[in-house]
Amino acid sequence: MGLWHSVFTSLATVLVACDLVLGYNVSTGYVAPNSTGVRIQHGFETVLVQPYGYDGFRVRAWAFRPPTGNEISFLYDPPVEGPENGKARGMSYDTKSNGNTSVSIRNGNAIFRTYGLDKGHYRLAFYRVEPNGSETLLTNEYNPVKSLNSRYYSWKGSGSEFSAAFSFSTDPDEQIYGTGTQQDHLVNKKGSVIDLINFNTHIPTPMFMSSRGYGFVWNSAAEGRMEFGPLRNRFTSESTTVVDYAIVSAPQGDYDGLQQRLSAITGRAPTPPDFSLGYLHSKLRYENQTEVLLLAQNFHNRSIPVSMIVIDYQSWAHQGDWGLDPALWPNVSHMAQQVKQLTGAEMMASLWPSVEDASVNYIEMQADGYLSATRSGPGITDSWNGTYIRNYDSTNPGARQFLWDTLRRNYYDKGIKNFWIDQADGGALGEAWENNGQQSYIQSIPYPLPDVLYHAGTQSSVGKLYPWAHQQAIEEGQRNASNTQQGSACDSLSLSRSGYIGSQRFCSMIWSGDTVANWETLGSQIPNALSAAATGWGWFTVDAGGFQADSSIEWSNNIDRPQYRELYVRWLQWTTFIPFMRNHGSRSCDTQSAFTCDNEPWTYGAENTPIIVSYIDLRYQLSAYLRNTFAKFSQTGRMIMRPLYMDFSTTDSNISQWTKTNNNITTQQYMFGPRLLVTPVTLPNVTSWEVYLPKTAAGVDKPWTYWWNNVTYAGGQTVNVSAPLEHIPLFHLGSREDIMSGNISYFRRIGILMSHVPWRSMTFAKFNSQCSFALPSIALGFKGTSIIMRDFFASLPAPLPLYILLNLTDLKALYAAIVSLPHLYAVFHLDAGLIFSTIVRRTMPDELVTPMIMYMRLHQRSKPTASTTFKNLEATMLVDDANRYTWDDISPATFFQAISQYVRIHDLAYSVLRSKLDYLATLQFEKLANIPHKYIHKSMTKQNPESVALDVPARFQDPSWVEESRAVRALWFLTLGWRVSCMLGLDELESIGFAKRLVGEKTWKHEEIEEMVRSVLDSPTLQPPAPSTASDLSKANGSFAVLHTYPILPRSRVTHPDSSTNTSRVPLYAQSPLTPPHSTPASLAWDQAPQRLSTMPRVYRILLMLRDRPDSPFRTPGTRSHNARTLQMDHFIRLGFGVWDLWRVSVEMRLWSMPYSIREELKGEGQGKVGVVGQSDSMFRHWVIWRQERQREEGGWRRGFNTRC
Repeated sequence: MGLWHSVFTSLATVLVACDLVLGYNVSTGYVAPNSTGVRIQHGFETVLVQPYGYDGFRVRAWAFRPPTGNEISFLYDPPVEGPENGKARGMSYDTKSNGNTSVSIRNGNAIFRTYGLDKGHYRLAFYRVEPNGSETLLTNEYNPVKSLNSRYYSWKGSGSEFSAAFSFSTDPDEQIYGTGTQQDHLVNKKGSVIDLINFNTHIPTPMFMSSRGYGFVWNSAAEGRMEFGPLRNRFTSESTTVVDYAIVSAPQGDYDGLQQRLSAITGRAPTPPDFSLGYLHSKLRYENQTEVLLLAQNFHNRSIPVSMIVIDYQSWAHQGDWGLDPALWPNVSHMAQQVKQLTGAEMMASLWPSVEDASVNYIEMQADGYLSATRSGPGITDSWNGTYIRNYDSTNPGARQFLWDTLRRNYYDKGIKNFWIDQADGGALGEAWENNGQQSYIQSIPYPLPDVLYHAGTQSSVGKLYPWAHQQAIEEGQRNASNTQQGSACDSLSLSRSGYIGSQRFCSMIWSGDTVANWETLGSQIPNALSAAATGWGWFTVDAGGFQADSSIEWSNNIDRPQYRELYVRWLQWTTFIPFMRNHGSRSCDTQSAFTCDNEPWTYGAENTPIIVSYIDLRYQLSAYLRNTFAKFSQTGRMIMRPLYMDFSTTDSNISQWTKTNNNITTQQYMFGPRLLVTPVTLPNVTSWEVYLPKTAAGVDKPWTYWWNNVTYAGGQTVNVSAPLEHIPLFHLGSREDIMSGNISYFRRIGILMSHVPWRSMTFAKFNSQCSFALPSIALGFKGTSIIMRDFFASLPAPLPLYILLNLTDLKALYAAIVSLPHLYAVFHLDAGLIFSTIVRRTMPDELVTPMIMYMRLHQRSKPTASTTFKNLEATMLVDDANRYTWDDISPATFFQAISQYVRIHDLAYSVLRSKLDYLATLQFEKLANIPHKYIHKSMTKQNPESVALDVPARFQDPSWVEESRAVRALWFLTLGWRVSCMLGLDELESIGFAKRLVGEKTWKHEEIEEMVRSVLDSPTLQPPAPSTASDLSKANGSFAVLHTYPILPRSRVTHPDSSTNTSRVPLYAQSPLTPPHSTPASLAWDQAPQRLSTMPRVYRILLMLRDRPDSPFRTPGTRSHNARTLQMDHFIRLGFGVWDLWRVSVEMRLWSMPYSIREELKGEGQGKVGVVGQSDSMFRHWVIWRQERQREEGGWRRGFNTRC
């Protein structure tokens, strides 16, 4: 605690620089750029420097002829995030210089400055402003002697294009991370010379992060070179008309901050489709439709989950047909449907960019100029299996459209919506150099032909654009076909062998290429993937087991050899913990009975199949964790695979030193998301493995837990753990249950930048991404967090804790901050509405706020006394936008996403109920969930003197009432436990335990509740003693019926999806007050519950039965009538009904997504009750039965939603 206290105290003055929201001037906020740009004209050379993004600059330089501003660029203009300075775009500037006088620009905490005028020419330098006001040199142009120019231009041809080489200073201790992927075993690229030329397994990309605290992007489509020497970093473009680069800064060691700034200028990734996070299966190759259907049947029969099945190359009749050969694939639509029905898997098909003369598309593409050419000759760029080919020109928008139109016609519209864009390197096919059994071939080196010509330029000038534009072609097509915008969640995706700057903005995975199957290559894939992460590519994958055999190893890639089986198992284990788990390869075997040998999970020996399947299952168990990490990557650029330096360089000095030397610890270990430390086994015949456990932030003595035996370890030591073939060395931080449920938090080194506005002036820096942070001990839920936070906040000026509360972006960190502010209400006079709206606004994307508000309205009574704070809350959450929409304007996917977010927020706020802010949170939920003030029990009143203003009736402060109130609260947590645990697949008995954990042992005071619940659950028929109609029930004091007389949904007009006419459709329950689900028609009476799914969840029927039992605490003793406490019980039950009603609404939405013929059929089964879909309870029941049957046909409950919920 002392360590954190001293750290936090030292940061108190730093925090002053960040924006405070209530009542303080934010106009001087983030240090906005003091210029829109500087143009320096010096002889024939011009240099333009502009502020760019947060804490960054963009530099463009040219000789003689100025650029047009429309040159090829991989950078966003303006960036995704940055100071609101709309003038600093394009080629704008407001300052001119001839280089004879020094000029400078400040952007946030980054400074650009010219210097060196005394040497006869100027140089550029870039600095970071530190918290104490000093400046740290990040890099400057390297010019050790006057004759060695840091900006070098030369002309090799007759055109206006020139080659350029720019040099920047460095030192031997600087570490370089990123640069794309190379099979070099390096995480730190210092000392490397890397050609900017694409070929198989080699994706060089001129983008890196420096250990000095800056990120660099060489924004050029040209081929060239990167050199990282001890004193000089040099970048070369072979042929260009402008040099273009960007540099951004962040506090040293804050690599998440660098990734956030870099992704703001190169592109943020969308979120992937859920199916892609599972097991992706492929091999070279399934030859025909029969083989694919047999494969799907095998997965189904063996109950092994699979999310994608891939059709590899040569599935076409001719290269460039971009369609399956009908002789081998006679019914593509039927095949895709059968695969989906048997396994739930999507399908992917391979396509190559090559076009041969015999292709059905050749003549048209050649005539329209859609094929690449060469400077001389017929334009042939390579050969394959004795056939000369040309590549389609991905840089030509018309060619991209032609490609997609063909793919949509032959694949997409037939159910195969995902595409493997193999051979996407550009310049040549990229395969002929391997010979492939041909007697002769065009090339003998793995480089593209230098004389290839494209629509956008030559191979030298735009060669790096080819794979990027190829990815863009698929992205554009998929987005148009699915009617979605770039950046939104992906419905489908592509897989590419290459990429470039900003490829992460597409729905496209990048894989490491055709690797060989040996242990050395497995070891090289780990730093390869970590370099991809540092480059910004979060969507990375590999060929599990390696792609092709190593000719020097007899057993390589042979599925019948035990040596290869061991390698394969270890490789597959590792792919469980990379962004995409993908199995692919060209396998050999001792007895070959098909075109190629098997590569399925069950083909590596009976002894290994259970191991392989267990890791596939584990991958699905981690789905919530994966979704969380991918969402964070999409929102902020925070990497999924994380080199150790990203998280531990500031807490463990060993990490920085070992990264510098590329020690095995830092090239073979990494974090997968914020909680999992992965150390793959990369040697044969081992049963134990050494793992270094990095030092973490102070807070826990033994933060690391071994996944396989739950033994805990301290950080800062090397441990030897058991690692038999079935176990990959895997450690975790925090709760394993939180990891499996996706309830995780993120932590980063505290890095807060300041703009040096004096604290005493009470003027604070405007909030921006630099000011956001989470405290490591909070994020991991360490013991002692509240004490640490309390001491920390006590050391800060009064407004600063509020600022931290309003800018924490993580649920658990926010909760820890809230419970650590006992003086929050007294100091800041905050109401609970602000706390709740803070949770909502900081944890939910803007596009989900609207449906969430509409969901909250379900719980909102129409009484004006209960709506004041709610209206204020809506005003803070873009309610104006919500008022412009109806339920029918919100897609089911968005709606469900919003509900799931709301449920998390709802649950978090009830956790706050048990904190020092009990009273405030309860007040808020009185307004949202209609829990009257008078039911706040006495213990809360004692903690909050302000509650006296409520005038709580004396009878509700009676100790017996307090005890019974706890019982009711326990019942409510039972409903909450059901709601959450049902989603987790738990039964009702397990839900009780789940609810107890939610409530906590200290507040579970009424054990009779559990006994009553168990006795009801033991009832064989679950027959309720309560009356079965609303009229009979209303006789029982009438309280329950009164509770359900508020409107649920507004009327709306929509267009029927199957007709062109407008029809008035009233959503579920909109025409009349809500009728309790138990008062449904006779066909849905409770006596049919054992035979068919009731329209009411079992747990709510249990609650009603509990209420009406003779021994219920909610009855007046000795009578059959309900007492006043029943009203409170009904409030809790009605909350549960609110959730149930929402599910019925969701079913109605799902009905509209069903085929029209099925809807009509269900209408017919609805006992003649023709009318609005979803308003017939009988139809609803039939829909549930239909859905159950469909799920059974599709392979059980693994896919689809759980109707029990």
